[in-house]
Amino acid sequence: MPGATGYRWILALDDELRGGLFRKRPEALAIWHRITACLEFQGKREDWQGYQPFGVLLLEK
Repeated sequence: MPGATGYRWILALDDELRGGLFRKRPEALAIWHRITACLEFQGKREDWQGYQPFGVLLLEK
C-alpha cells in the first residue's frame, strides 16, 4: 500500500503478534486494528499518492 510521499509500507509481524492474531487474542487484535487504521489513513490521502520518493530509509528492530 502506498504511503505519504511515495513510500511503501512493508509489515513484518513478530512471532508473538502473528500467533496472537491466529489465536484471536484481544491484545493482538487491538494492535492489528491500530496498524490497519494507520494504513487506512494513508490510503485515503489520494493526493499523497502522486508524491515522488525523495530518500531511502529502512527501519528495522
